Amino acid sequence: MVLHWQQCGRVGRHRFFILVNSCLLFLGLSFHSKNTSGEDFNVSSFYYGPILLTYDQIFNEFEYDEIPPLNFKDISFNIIKKSTKASCWILVKADINDIKPLILCDYASAGSNGTYYSSIFEIKK
Repeated sequence: MVLHWQQCGRVGRHRFFILVNSCLLFLGLSFHSKNTSGEDFNVSSFYYGPILLTYDQIFNEFEYDEIPPLNFKDISFNIIKKSTKASCWILVKADINDIKPLILCDYASAGSNGTYYSSIFEIKK
């Protein structure tokens, strides 16, 4: 943990400071999935390091219901640097078939434009 002073205001010649603590984390970011299997369901969520990846309707040309059952081992993930449609922390292109890629964003930004979002995907049994 690093402690440092940050200026928080100024009145005339006087500046006001507060003591701020900050933490710098170095995380090994890799793509992985967390499967949940049961009698009636077989679903998975995808992660990039600790970041939950989520389907958001604004980034995709198809509806959530049109996503076929997925196999994590068959998906290739590529990070997309910027989005022109909406602001988000991270965008990931997941090639699920030859026709249309699945674009995933971080869970914190998903649905911020009032669109449908989901982080749960059906997987192949």
